[in-house]
Amino acid sequence: FGLLLLKAGDVQAAIKYFKRVVDGNPRHDPGNKNLSAAYARLGKYKEALHYAEMAAFVSPYDPMTHRNIAKIRDICGNSIEAIKHNRCAIRLGPGLRRGIEDKGDAEAYRALSLQLCSFGERERGFAHDIYDGYRALSGKKLELKNSNKTKEILLKTNTPFY
Repeated sequence: FGLLLLKAGDVQAAIKYFKRVVDGNPRHDPGNKNLSAAYARLGKYKEALHYAEMAAFVSPYDPMTHRNIAKIRDICGNSIEAIKHNRCAIRLGPGLRRGIEDKGDAEAYRALSLQLCSFGERERGFAHDIYDGYRALSGKKLELKNSNKTKEILLKTNTPFY
């Protein structure tokens, strides 16, 4: 029901619904993820990060949870932590566990490339290596420049938080 509220744009009602779920069971992984997504849509990143980290505590091996934490941390300006979580998402990626790579892995590669590109030359070289993985998986091109516009680029993408 909460997801329907989110899709309908009633974010406040969705938050109330997901809070009841999480209050009833703090270890409810989907409730924490969806509550994080709802808060992120409102721009309340501190709250979004709290519930995303609760989801990671409950399901530490879920790559999408680490991608969500990375995206929130990057938006908040903590690129170092974002990089750590994107690397974790790549390591845990569902495709990598099955011996293949999938779109979720490509999104983690893309975000990590953009984040590393905003740092110095050594990290920029590593970013281009990771970017090659993204291109191989997605077949898409992305402009990698040494700039501090990572946040704006990530905000313009429609990568869901959940």
